[in-house]
Amino acid sequence: MDHMMPMKWAKKWPHLNDVPLKRLPAKYNQVELIIGLKSSLGRCIYDQRHGEENEPSAHLTRFGWVTFGPTGFQLGEQSWPLHHIQLHEYEAPDPSSITNCLQSHFNKDFWETEIHSHQEASVEDKLFLDKVSKSIQRIEGKYCLNLPFHNKTPLPHDREYVVHRMKVLQRKFEKNNEYKAAYVEQMQILDKGYAELVPLSALACNDRRVWYIPHYSVIHTTKLKLRVVYDLKAKFSNISLNDLLLQGHDLKNTVIGVLLRFRQGQYAVTADIQEMLFQLLVPEGDRDILRILWWPGSDTNQPLSEYRMRGHVFGARSSPSYVNYALRRIAEDHGLGFNDEASEAICCNFYVDNLPKAFNDKDLSMRTAKDLIALCNAGGWRLNQWSWNCKEVLSTIPESERDISVATLDLSKYELPTERALGVHWSMEEYSFTFKVCLKDMPLTQRGALSMVMSIYDPMSMVVVATLPLKLIIQ
Repeated sequence: MDHMMPMKWAKKWPHLNDVPLKRLPAKYNQVELIIGLKSSLGRCIYDQRHGEENEPSAHLTRFGWVTFGPTGFQLGEQSWPLHHIQLHEYEAPDPSSITNCLQSHFNKDFWETEIHSHQEASVEDKLFLDKVSKSIQRIEGKYCLNLPFHNKTPLPHDREYVVHRMKVLQRKFEKNNEYKAAYVEQMQILDKGYAELVPLSALACNDRRVWYIPHYSVIHTTKLKLRVVYDLKAKFSNISLNDLLLQGHDLKNTVIGVLLRFRQGQYAVTADIQEMLFQLLVPEGDRDILRILWWPGSDTNQPLSEYRMRGHVFGARSSPSYVNYALRRIAEDHGLGFNDEASEAICCNFYVDNLPKAFNDKDLSMRTAKDLIALCNAGGWRLNQWSWNCKEVLSTIPESERDISVATLDLSKYELPTERALGVHWSMEEYSFTFKVCLKDMPLTQRGALSMVMSIYDPMSMVVVATLPLKLIIQ
């Protein structure tokens, strides 16, 4: 590591860069890490420079210039030290080796917070972007995107398989009325225009481009809310619809990046795009590939009817890439008419349909929120479920547009609650992240320990000091 001199001291001692450096044999010149001062450095010092009081010293060793000692930082000062290590191209064996080593180390120790290096788009990613960019169009004020198939493979007729799945679901309804009511509520998308009855002329279609999608429910572990998922992974004749779709380039922002930007301001706000994926339309030529079965009027005593989706569905492997591409397309098509903060938020602060954003200026936050609402409306989306850590601003938001946690809250009497921001507990009143750990009675086994560790969602590794011992035990 050659001439790793901080800028401040490099300017103070410019002549250090002119000191000749004795070279090591080739087999020793790839030094990436030196641990401890009791190494051979103490016996191989060719030159040295000492700073003033509370400043570091510089020693010229066979490995280059090494600095150590106090930096002058004292408790109570409003300044923080910043350390930066950089390999110079001159005599550096491989500038990426340390970076790759660190990434591999962090990915192994903290598997829930992986660090990904930048990768070029694959051939399939480029094919996906080419198909999407050519097919995207505006219909009824919304974006319309084709399904990104690898090729037009003939599809088997899987209707009988899906009918069997619906009979299994019907028996579950007969055993649990509460489950049926929650499921029926989610299937109200059929009444919102996100699906349509298959025309009589298309019922007997036999062009091998028809596919019936089974669906099932999942329950959120914390919100305890039922959600219907469309099973595009279901295989029939050894084929699933997801096998035929391109996944697309990963365009979504990282959780850590979004959360860090969420902390860069005094006024924090969160919002959510309502039914985001359903608002992306499917062209009429692809709708028969997204057929579903349901009872008319949700009456399970009636024969099943055939519907086909007008909007894209959850469960498709291409869905995350779709929505993120459409978000960026909004900023590209309509961003010039709004302030830069709104366009930047569209590209950098959204995590799929969730918006956590922070500002240093209260008035700017309100103006940007209005611009974001207008931008999303331009793409056919409704941005609502607003939360704010400022009661003064929150009081100006209509209750119908607020998040359910603050919709009916009397702001003059009660403190702002703790809500979730991308899965992390966010205290709106204190503007801080908190953790709530419920220790269950787990068996003293590896599986029990793993279940306990994985139940603590900590994407930014803020409580790793408590979870690391268990992770080491598991390893």
